[in-house]
Amino acid sequence: MFSNLFVFRGRAAPMVELSVGIAAAFLVVAAWEAAARSGIIAPQFLPSPTRVVAALWRMLTEQNLVWHVAVSTARVWIAFLLAAAMAIPIGIMMSSYRIIGAALEPMIDFIRYLPVPALVPLSII
Repeated sequence: MFSNLFVFRGRAAPMVELSVGIAAAFLVVAAWEAAARSGIIAPQFLPSPTRVVAALWRMLTEQNLVWHVAVSTARVWIAFLLAAAMAIPIGIMMSSYRIIGAALEPMIDFIRYLPVPALVPLSII
């Protein structure tokens, strides 16, 4: 079953790939749990998976996590729809009228090539 895992450029059977993937994920979580319980990593920096799952369960059952996620999702959708409502007409105007395209293209090109992490401070404001 596992004999073709080490064949150069060979393709393993789908079930073998799934088994190896699940085993790798399990090993990562087990190593994380072991590191957290042994004290190698302070719990303030990386709590154990069992503590993470316990906190998730507590938030789901006691602290209205679902409500807060729904409110945040609604805000994202509203922002997306407002941005689309502005961007689509501007794009149509830019493609229809050369003067508008010439006026707005430098600003749009500048924004287009900004890395996304550079926009994070704007989203915090």
